[in-house]
Amino acid sequence: MRVYGRNDAGPLCTFCYRKHPSSRRHCVQCGTHERLHHFGLCAACAAPRQLYAALANHSGDLRPELEPVYAALAGYKASSLLLWLSHQQPKQILRTLAQGTGPVTHATLDEMPASRAVTYLRAALVATEVLPARESNSRRWNAG
Repeated sequence: MRVYGRNDAGPLCTFCYRKHPSSRRHCVQCGTHERLHHFGLCAACAAPRQLYAALANHSGDLRPELEPVYAALAGYKASSLLLWLSHQQPKQILRTLAQGTGPVTHATLDEMPASRAVTYLRAALVATEVLPARESNSRRWNAG
């Protein structure tokens, strides 16, 4: 059994810990009582911090061109965003954007290796109008 958490009775597996009342505490930032994530923060407080950290450059700043990307992703459900950010591909994509220059465009995303993470990011940016919608590939091919 892999230990995920502990309480007074001893170690707990992932399944038992998530159901146990001791897994819920008050967020150190907002006081919400729920299962905490990073550094004693609830999902709503942890997700923006994790996203900012992933998009920040080496000096810890967010490039102005990435502010719309941050705003678009930060508007999603915090627990979904944390789950997405827990995977390696999204973190790598956001690091690549942080190290880049200029605005994020469809061409910027086209240069990245095709993956579900890029597809998700593109869809999020189009849905929030950070990027314009594209014609489907079949329409572009049939138009010629």
